[in-house]
Amino acid sequence: MSAIGGSRVQQNLRHIVRFEAKPYPQAQSPTAVTRGFERVAFPKIGVIVPIHMLRAIFQDENTVVRRRAAEALEVVVIKELGCRTMVQQNTFAALVVALTDSEMEIRDACYRALLEASRFQCTKECLVGMGTTLPRLMDLVLQESLERSDMGLKILVSCAGMHRNEEALVQLIDVSKALPSLTSLLRTGRHWRIQEGAAALITLLTSRKDAKVACVGEGTVQHLLELLNHRRLALDNAALCALGTIAIANEGKRAIVDADGIPALLQKLSSMHQSVLRHVLECITNISESTTCRAELQRLDVVQFLKKLYEIAVCGDIRRSISQAIRQIEFINWPYELPLGSTYEPFNSEDEELSEVVE
Repeated sequence: MSAIGGSRVQQNLRHIVRFEAKPYPQAQSPTAVTRGFERVAFPKIGVIVPIHMLRAIFQDENTVVRRRAAEALEVVVIKELGCRTMVQQNTFAALVVALTDSEMEIRDACYRALLEASRFQCTKECLVGMGTTLPRLMDLVLQESLERSDMGLKILVSCAGMHRNEEALVQLIDVSKALPSLTSLLRTGRHWRIQEGAAALITLLTSRKDAKVACVGEGTVQHLLELLNHRRLALDNAALCALGTIAIANEGKRAIVDADGIPALLQKLSSMHQSVLRHVLECITNISESTTCRAELQRLDVVQFLKKLYEIAVCGDIRRSISQAIRQIEFINWPYELPLGSTYEPFNSEDEELSEVVE
């Protein structure tokens, strides 16, 4: 071994000896809290907290105690273990009750805690399983201040977007009749954050076909199209997502065309944001599935707009979406729908490529 290699080995050995595990130079008391103990025991210590918070929220008359209890729960729900423990101890029911506390600071803390906890599946299942929490939140959204209404809508979006959300949709659509209320939140004059949250929740609720038809009857399509006049990316994405979902139903397709929605969608094709372009193209593709709406798209010469966009598009995903929209708009009929005596010649891409090579 060379001298250089031997010195490096010695350096490594000295490093190992210096930092190897050794007994403490001073004796520690049996109750001393070390870093290792904090790392392992902190979650176990935290599971005891919700019991005291629950007692404080229900029994204590002191406003300061209730406020600090709610603020402490904001820390507990950061970890999934804390949320699971709160589910087991039915602490979320206390939080929901405290949403109508007389003190505004306590309400704010409870909303923040629920919003933080709604990231976890166990919390969503708990809130939906209560049966009355989502309708209660929907009512509070219409009455509360901007900040609390915004947080309430985000909690509802989180619960409605959970895996296996059938029960959540039933509570919001059938029990609380949320679609008319959400449509009212889209109207001009509302804060754009409330409009964005309402549009995002409508997107999730309209996964049911009857909800799509109900939105057409409530005039939701017209309000969503009006949101496209704002110059906010988040609001554009939320409104376009809702329109694209509603356009899956034939009634939604017709409603968008009747409300002069095609020109509004074409204006958004000039956006430089890929998310906006993707949502617009998806909406146009859904609309063009209807024969009568497809004729309207052909009359407005939408294909020419899309071809110009295809020439300047860089993202491959956007180019594929444009191609799909063009094929859907130029679609004429199925082979079995051709007039009697006509012939159907399917397009063969290989033949076209071969002819180009020959030329």
